Amino acid sequence: MPVKSLIFGLFIAVSTLAVADEKSINYSGIWQASNQSNEFYVIQESGSEVVLVALPGIEETGDTLSYSYIGNKEDLLLTRLSSDPAVDDIFTVVQLNFTSEDSASIIPVCDTCTVVKIDLVKIF
Repeated sequence: MPVKSLIFGLFIAVSTLAVADEKSINYSGIWQASNQSNEFYVIQESGSEVVLVALPGIEETGDTLSYSYIGNKEDLLLTRLSSDPAVDDIFTVVQLNFTSEDSASIIPVCDTCTVVKIDLVKIF
């Protein structure tokens, strides 16, 4: 499945969860890794929850739950939806950090992480 079709389909599907609060900044949308032009992420807000979908992992494996995260808008600590412990190479918890309306980063949360954060730019 082409990346653009996958992005559009997931954005439409996840958009049904979003309820925009006019008083706050809306981070919902499609985000692109700033150092990888072909890596995209979907972030959606609904009430007090945030959903992150990592499209590169889904495109590579087809495993949607292992590359989808949900968490509270207050602390932006997101937990992977899949509880399958057999998936060792995927982080269980990530931290979202928004530096502006169109700039963010994903930071793995673990004791022995040596992975560099993923910087994102909002494109839609």
